[in-house]
Amino acid sequence: MEETAQEKNLPDCITILSILRLKNLRAFMVLEIIFKTFAVLVSTGVMGALAYFTHYPLLFPSLGPTIFIHIVTPQQDASRVWNTLAGHAIGIIAAVFSLWIFDALAAPAAMSIDHITWNRMAASVLAISLTVLGQGLCKANHPPAAATTLLLSLGGFHSDIKTISVICIGVIISTTVSEVFQKFMAYKK
Repeated sequence: MEETAQEKNLPDCITILSILRLKNLRAFMVLEIIFKTFAVLVSTGVMGALAYFTHYPLLFPSLGPTIFIHIVTPQQDASRVWNTLAGHAIGIIAAVFSLWIFDALAAPAAMSIDHITWNRMAASVLAISLTVLGQGLCKANHPPAAATTLLLSLGGFHSDIKTISVICIGVIISTTVSEVFQKFMAYKK
């Protein structure tokens, strides 16, 4: 049975269409990466500008991974608003409670001396464990909140009400800004 000229060209057409689809997919992926990079820049920039103008530490280490999760991997449960807000709140409560239990609220910060005091070490171990427990029970897993827990329990942040309020405000603002980008990305798809 002989193939017609049209049947002979069919595989070439399929190959060309496949190549065009692949190029479009790559172009889309590059644009998505560029947009996500821009979104992270804006989200982090907003926090940095607020920190600069208010003179409050609104840009702190655990916000980096929080912003990353919200913008780069929005499909993860950890990027849900509930997980972020509840996760950080649980981490804060676990840290302060653990510092209180081990009488470490006024202990020297582990990050500013040559060693960690036993009570800061014990408070940090308990705080991380309580953070995992609390997040698990509340279905609010958010790994960056563990960094917030350690920032408090190791003394990187003071555990006073003013600092805790600043942390909470920072988490709320960064989550809100990141959520705007998340909604925009979902709308564009």
